[in-house]
Amino acid sequence: TDNMTTNELIGTAEVSQILGITRSGVNRRVELGSLHPAGTIGPRRIRVFDRAEIEKLAREENSHV
Repeated sequence: TDNMTTNELIGTAEVSQILGITRSGVNRRVELGSLHPAGTIGPRRIRVFDRAEIEKLAREENSHV
């Protein structure tokens, strides 16, 4: 089996939905170093993220409310 089955990769739009922030907010966090893309895809170097990591972050942030 390959490792890709354990890590579901999602794009910026989905990350923004999960975290409840805008896409530009997602990009800003990447630039600030508080979000870490799993990698980039294709010639346009579209960022992809590990869904489990983003959901974990969302739970941590929501627990501070």
